[in-house]
Amino acid sequence: MKIIYHPLYLEIYSTDPASKSGRIEAILKELEGRYAFLQPVPAAEQDIKRVHGAQHIGSIKKDPELYEISCLAAGGASMAAETALGGEPAFGLIGRPDIMPVPTTAGVSASLIISPWRWQSCGRKRKSRRR
Repeated sequence: MKIIYHPLYLEIYSTDPASKSGRIEAILKELEGRYAFLQPVPAAEQDIKRVHGAQHIGSIKKDPELYEISCLAAGGASMAAETALGGEPAFGLIGRPDIMPVPTTAGVSASLIISPWRWQSCGRKRKSRRR
């Protein structure tokens, strides 16, 4: 299994209980040394625009730190989904799934819409896993 993680995910970005200090660290402690870790890159704004409107993106951009972590979280969720679509089990150790919260067709994690779209637009097909 691949663990998708970035050290910036440890940053406290809101007062929401889901952002509570120590939450990610406890999970990280259990996973380190047992699984391979992959470090994501921020999602491109063009990918985020596939699921979020310009007005919402603009409102998040008003807080540069929130925008940075939001793009990184979307990139991590996309990487986890793309890794899984490629046939490799993956876990996104990202924190809150709604770091860029807004009503979307995706509900909780808009990043999971971004990934399959990008995957298919590149001509890739999901690997089937036989048991």
